[in-house]
Amino acid sequence: MSYPFLSKLTGTGRPLDELVGNIIGVAVGASVNHAQAAVNVIDFYLDDSRTSERKHIVELIHNTDSAATARKTHHPFFLLVHECHPIFSRS
Repeated sequence: MSYPFLSKLTGTGRPLDELVGNIIGVAVGASVNHAQAAVNVIDFYLDDSRTSERKHIVELIHNTDSAATARKTHHPFFLLVHECHPIFSRS
């Protein structure tokens, strides 16, 4: 299996510990951004003024027909959940 990104990194000649440190730094920063986005979306849908939207999400979760699956594909809540952790995707 080939990993072009990793091949380019190792091809720079930089020390491996430096490369790993940079990758981990970027990964940590990205994970913080994803976590903050998740908190904002969850807070948005848990607000009492969003009861109807929250009920719609629950309906989509329990509905497995193709139309519901298509709606999940474009719904901001499901897009974020899938982006943060694909195992949570039911489609």
